[in-house]
Amino acid sequence: HACIDSIINQTYKNIEVVLVDDGSIDNSGNLCDFYAEKYSNITSIHKPNGGVSSARNAGIDKSNNEYIMFVDSDDWVRPDLLEKLFSKKSEADVIVGGYAVEGIPSVGSQMLPDRYLTIEEIGEVFQQMIETNLANSPVSKVYRRSIIGNQRFDETVALGEDFLFNLDYFRKCKTMEIVECDSYIYDCTNTESATKKFREKDIDQIVELIFIKKEKSLKEKFVGMGAVERL
Repeated sequence: HACIDSIINQTYKNIEVVLVDDGSIDNSGNLCDFYAEKYSNITSIHKPNGGVSSARNAGIDKSNNEYIMFVDSDDWVRPDLLEKLFSKKSEADVIVGGYAVEGIPSVGSQMLPDRYLTIEEIGEVFQQMIETNLANSPVSKVYRRSIIGNQRFDETVALGEDFLFNLDYFRKCKTMEIVECDSYIYDCTNTESATKKFREKDIDQIVELIFIKKEKSLKEKFVGMGAVERL
């Protein structure tokens, strides 16, 4: 309940919520239906288990609005998250917020200072985004459907798929709004979570990603973004 309740309680109210039941075997599917029946702006969809990327892709396909963001079911958000992310009223191609980690006190909050970036300036902060994990995750960000287009998360990759999605998306961005905000709570207390649990096969994915980067070259992804020399 905590995740969905935190979304419902946003001070920014003009939102559509798509709950994806990814073949759950517990009560999650019924919980999604309960909220969908209670709130007119919530939709519940059920699908066979396909993993995190498959669930996110299903959410993209089902949503109807220009602005899209993702919240993992084991995380939660403070009431002011959306209000803060939209506070700049910019027409940026992507809005990037920060997050706070729950369950690992040594990590704390990860965020960057407020800044509006043009295509020439995005590369200046990209290394910082990687170091703070802001480039590696799709959460606490606002994407635009018109820019996502036919792009989807790679369902064949189990580790690093979020980073690859962001690389492809950022490559299409001409502007970026960074908002100094840690109102997204990344909950690491559930070690069995699909988005937190490290699996043995992830080692193979790490090796595969190294070769993907080597073959495709990150430099090609950021030609024209000012990040070429940094990468």
